[in-house]
Amino acid sequence: MRYSPHKHVWVRTWAGDDDIELVFLPDDGAWLNWIEAEFAALRYFVLNGRTSPSTH
Repeated sequence: MRYSPHKHVWVRTWAGDDDIELVFLPDDGAWLNWIEAEFAALRYFVLNGRTSPSTH
């Protein structure tokens, strides 16, 4: 079982009280998360044309 504090009843109650909708992505759905695309673009920009063992 994974640690999921965002699914705790207290967090769900807090979110509901403040009209916040929690959206749960599948564990293997990183491509659905917009921030992943932002990080990919940043990584490309920063590492453009560079080769090192840490970028492989």
